[in-house]
Amino acid sequence: MLNSLNRLEHFSRIEPQALSNTEVREMVETAINHTVSRNVVAEITRKSHGVPLFVQELARQIDSRGQKLASGLPSQIKEILDAYIDSLSDGAQLWLQTAAILGQSFRPSDVVEIISRSELASEYDRLLEDDLDFADQVMSAGILIALLSHAGQIEFTYPLFSEVSRARLGVGSSIKLHAAVAELLEETYGQNAVDHASELAWHYNEASTVLGFEKLIHYSLIAGQSTLRSFAWSEALEHFENVRQVVESN
Repeated sequence: MLNSLNRLEHFSRIEPQALSNTEVREMVETAINHTVSRNVVAEITRKSHGVPLFVQELARQIDSRGQKLASGLPSQIKEILDAYIDSLSDGAQLWLQTAAILGQSFRPSDVVEIISRSELASEYDRLLEDDLDFADQVMSAGILIALLSHAGQIEFTYPLFSEVSRARLGVGSSIKLHAAVAELLEETYGQNAVDHASELAWHYNEASTVLGFEKLIHYSLIAGQSTLRSFAWSEALEHFENVRQVVESN
């Protein structure tokens, strides 16, 4: 059909654009017939990447006051993204789940390094015997794209892909991978680690049962102070609240 259309003299192809923050707000408030807080709009825009279907489904998770988005993913979104992941080989799925622990963007070499530091190393080596192109598989499936602005880095096409991939990991494996990522990133950042405090606080929080709480508190306080200076009140509150809960519980 496209080939036939392409031969027409006045044919042109229009690529769908992601919805802007303002358009997401309009779509969400129309869907739920209620005003929505700025934080909820920002979170839906980030998670959905401006894809209308994702915006529509995430809108169903907003509370009655329009102030909070429920945790977890709507089943329709999860089923769509799971179908992409299920099309991959076992090795590519393991590679992808590990990559998701690193965050939205990462270097493929870091994925291999994290696996080598974890208990998944032997399983990964076994799967390598059958297939060597895990990263290529995942990119061909449309789950990852190359970052043009950062040579050698790739990122998830949609942030929701990383969320779904992490959810497929067992709790024990997830904790150990976060621990390996926290230590690798801290080594990599070196003296500039404080500039990545928010990222490190997240990993140390997820791995606190095996790495303890000292570095979680350290980076959470730095991240909280940094976000305060940027007037990101809700994010700062989240970091400080995390510290308060850790101190009270321990």
